[in-house]
Amino acid sequence: MSVGWRPSSPTAGEEIDALESDYQRAQHCRAKAEFYRNEWFHGREVEIECVRVLAAAGDRRFRRKTPLDLEMIGKSRWRLRVAAQDLIALEQMYTRWAMMYLAFAQFKQPSPGYTSFERA
Repeated sequence: MSVGWRPSSPTAGEEIDALESDYQRAQHCRAKAEFYRNEWFHGREVEIECVRVLAAAGDRRFRRKTPLDLEMIGKSRWRLRVAAQDLIALEQMYTRWAMMYLAFAQFKQPSPGYTSFERA
């Protein structure tokens, strides 16, 4: 059992299944994807700031680095972190799900002028 595991909390699938329509499921998944993307960008900014603080404190690794160099180092360090990779994977998963549910909703929606008695 992992730390923070709560048997009463719904899984991602249960959250999505509780929604009424495929459009709502698509919107929910898109919102989750945007949340994880924003978290990724926030983490990147935190890592860049961490590198700047280390440089200002006199860390030998960052001596004679320009502000642009420090920003690039921070971005590279963030990109390689497991947390960053997990956030990207979640964002991509929810984006795929959003596209899938939107396709389901569009497939189920009858085209204008089409009745169940007509055949294409």
